[in-house]
Amino acid sequence: MNRLQFLTTLLAAAKAGTPQSTVPQPATRPRAQRRQTEYTGRIAARPEAVFPLLCPVREYEWLDGWQCRMIYSDSGVAEDNCLFETNFHGQKMIWTVARYAPPRRIEFTVLAPDDLAVRLQIELKAHGSSTRIQWRRAFTGLSERGNLQIHEWRTERDAELTAGIEHFLKTGTMRKPEA
Repeated sequence: MNRLQFLTTLLAAAKAGTPQSTVPQPATRPRAQRRQTEYTGRIAARPEAVFPLLCPVREYEWLDGWQCRMIYSDSGVAEDNCLFETNFHGQKMIWTVARYAPPRRIEFTVLAPDDLAVRLQIELKAHGSSTRIQWRRAFTGLSERGNLQIHEWRTERDAELTAGIEHFLKTGTMRKPEA
């Protein structure tokens, strides 16, 4: 029931003298929980080489197991307001590029409907001939399941992503997970 329907029903019930206990109530959700993570690593390449790989299309080149469905992009690759979808372990997630500032920063807003919202900020800073890459994530649970999921992410995964980018830039090949 949307807000207008709720208010219309409430007004009709008040006019009819319906007891308050029979008037529909808005759905209650568990209190949202938030968790933030941060990881900083180094890549032996300049930001201009690293940044283009932070794209849902280019991730197929360096990220083992990556799959996405592009929903909207004028250019066909990452850009401001690009929209794509992933589905890992049965959980559909909708991603939008919320900030696109090559070669320094890209930010994503990610929504797993009814469960989880994530803000992912990736910042690149030149450090001599290398790049300092900083991954910041803010997870917000939207349900009981989401409140549990916010604790599943490990910054070690950001370290693996960083290593995967560096490996690709050095070798031109995808880094395979260790057995």
